Amino acid sequence: MGWVPVPQDFGPVGPPRIPIDPGRPSRRRPQRFCQPADRELDGTILAERQAFERIKGYDEVFRGWGGEDFDIRSRLTVSGVGQSPLPPLLTPIRHDNAERVVFHAIKDTQLQFIVNCFYLAAKRQLTAIAGPRQEVSEEALRRVMETIVREMTAWSRDRRTRPSVTFDVSGTGWLPPPFVLLSKSSFTLTLSDQPPRESRHRP
Repeated sequence: MGWVPVPQDFGPVGPPRIPIDPGRPSRRRPQRFCQPADRELDGTILAERQAFERIKGYDEVFRGWGGEDFDIRSRLTVSGVGQSPLPPLLTPIRHDNAERVVFHAIKDTQLQFIVNCFYLAAKRQLTAIAGPRQEVSEEALRRVMETIVREMTAWSRDRRTRPSVTFDVSGTGWLPPPFVLLSKSSFTLTLSDQPPRESRHRP
């Protein structure tokens, strides 16, 4: 995975999008990032430094293989950065799953991807419930990841039951002074079997 700052005059731009940053209005041209078509380059983006730093780069809580590329592209898009195809500047170094997990504790790529997908879903829920005025701390996110890893690792040893993880979260929202809106909620993520697709043609 990696990122590269985009020069100011770099290439054609796709459909313009206005940066969503209420606290910092700007007259600059819309920002954008480039993503690759080659799946081997999925973890690579080409982004302007300002856009990359505004979302604080990659989420360092992610571990192992899978998910961090979805996360950073999603956060760039939510922040108002448009997307463009990645020009043919890079050639991937082909590698198998054994190389993907050699430096990580979880050696099963499917299990690791499930862990990271659970974390990504939990992170989005936590962020939405906490609200834009209250950033979810990295420490809190690490605790979320630890809980998910613990539950999924236990399930990988005994798959007779499907695991679930539940999180409690609270947040604050704006109200006219001297009031403030308090919110408190909980959500549960469950690993479930994929339901069969319904037939399009009835007998």
